[in-house]
Amino acid sequence: MLQQAAQGDWEPFFNAYLKPCWREVVFACRARGLPLEDANELFQDLCLRLMREGRFRAASEAAAHVAADYRGNLPARYLQSRKVSVASARFRTCLKGVLQHVVLEALRKRRRRERPLPQDVEPFVEQSVTRSLKRAWVQHCLIAAAPLLKHSCETARTRGQRRLFDILYRTAVLGESPGRIAVELGIDRTTASCLLTQAQRKLLALLHQVSRVRDQTELKELLAGSGAPLAQALREAAGECAAQPSPASRDQRG
Repeated sequence: MLQQAAQGDWEPFFNAYLKPCWREVVFACRARGLPLEDANELFQDLCLRLMREGRFRAASEAAAHVAADYRGNLPARYLQSRKVSVASARFRTCLKGVLQHVVLEALRKRRRRERPLPQDVEPFVEQSVTRSLKRAWVQHCLIAAAPLLKHSCETARTRGQRRLFDILYRTAVLGESPGRIAVELGIDRTTASCLLTQAQRKLLALLHQVSRVRDQTELKELLAGSGAPLAQALREAAGECAAQPSPASRDQRG
């Protein structure tokens, strides 16, 4: 009967073992506190594991050498173990071992489903998700507004307006102070500070259009602590026209 099952003919096996296997599944459910409604699913899982092909695992090195790379279903592996070991267990013992693994896995899955989150963890998870979504949304708005700022500055009529993107880039990306910017651009420090304020206001106005947040105070609160996303957005906007001269370089030449 086991040889027939090993070759794929399962009818004699199930004729002999169907009722005993079902009875053992029901007993295991009662012993482990599993609902009897799960018995049918556990029985099907047991049958699948019997028929599933797997690698033979020998108990000794000598047996492993004899049965190297041997694969087969459970009856086939059992018969192989009888060939390499005289003191092998009965097939019923192997069958009960498989059933025990099936039941233990069902218990672990059930406990994971029934285990609620601690009360102090749920608000933390919710806040973390909210913060992540807000950061992603702010990053999206900044990436959309930065190219608009660059284009607006490039097409501006006055030299000061053309310098706004470059000054904001130097401040947010390069970390330069208004004093350093004033020296490099050949303007006084007060003018550099005023232009930086204008650049920030212009970006805020563009963000107001992109995000459609009506209240500027609310928009400022959303942007609080967004230094790294702003720098990334400005880098991407500057890279879009890398082959073209920046407003600052045109100003220095003319």
